[in-house]
Amino acid sequence: MGPGGVLSVKCRDDGSARVSVTLKNALPKGVYTLWDVGVMDPLTPQEQGYAVPFGGLPNILLTDEDGCGYKELDVPYCPDRACDGSTSCTSYISAFYHWDYQVYGGSPDATWAGGATGVYLANHVAWAMSGDILVAPQNPVRPSKRGCRMSRDDRHDDDGFEEDD
Repeated sequence: MGPGGVLSVKCRDDGSARVSVTLKNALPKGVYTLWDVGVMDPLTPQEQGYAVPFGGLPNILLTDEDGCGYKELDVPYCPDRACDGSTSCTSYISAFYHWDYQVYGGSPDATWAGGATGVYLANHVAWAMSGDILVAPQNPVRPSKRGCRMSRDDRHDDDGFEEDD
């Protein structure tokens, strides 16, 4: 089974949000960075794309020897805000895997402006925030209160993932 994940967003009254990200069946001992990929001035002739470190820097999520990773972060906006009438909106949140085990601060890779991105990283998991999903998720994962960490005592269902009470 390929990588999968869950992104949970809890928007607050002040417009900020608490976000939790869980990766399962990702590459073991992997280096991932989280990115907000979206648009400024959505649905206007001035619309332009952006990719920014999700939650600011550092935006790193590491996986363990089983390919599990978990991160909680606070962001100053709600990632699932509507595009209509907004100055910006998030298209998707991405977990980029770094083939070279390096991170490059505010840029996804060392050659963002002209190199072949796939040489340095790959978009392993993406969570749609706005728009219509055209293809159903291929590797469904249920959220877990305990993140990825599973002890020998945890209950598992048929797909091997942790069950929540």
